[in-house]
Amino acid sequence: MQKLLTAVLFVVLASTQLQAAPLTSEADVDEFVQDTMNAISSEGVEIAFERLREHTPDPDSGEFEAWISTARVHESTMQARVGTPIGNQLIRVDHASDSLTRYVYIQKYKTHASTWKLYFYRGEERWYFNGFQVWVGSPAAFD
Repeated sequence: MQKLLTAVLFVVLASTQLQAAPLTSEADVDEFVQDTMNAISSEGVEIAFERLREHTPDPDSGEFEAWISTARVHESTMQARVGTPIGNQLIRVDHASDSLTRYVYIQKYKTHASTWKLYFYRGEERWYFNGFQVWVGSPAAFD
């Protein structure tokens, strides 16, 4: 009986998707973005964007799938040109208002850098990932 109860509990827990804690403060977003950029550098865009999906207003939209596709193309282009990332660096955080924030990072490679800009919007109760831009090269970090 105990084995059956353990098996049932395991199946219930395994089939339950754990929701990420909502991003309720700017400090939450700061930490989440750094963790996301670290994941892009060390684990790849596929894993990082699955984390971002949890903080998107419409995670099952075609738009989000297009974002992942864009990030995959960037990742494969950079790996073909200059290898794997060796880290990242926060360049700046821009606030267009108290509800719209842009994080500008460079992703470092041995001989090159690419620029990532991630946008977050504060809705009524929490912050949402609202889009991104990525460039091969670093001049976009100065825009």
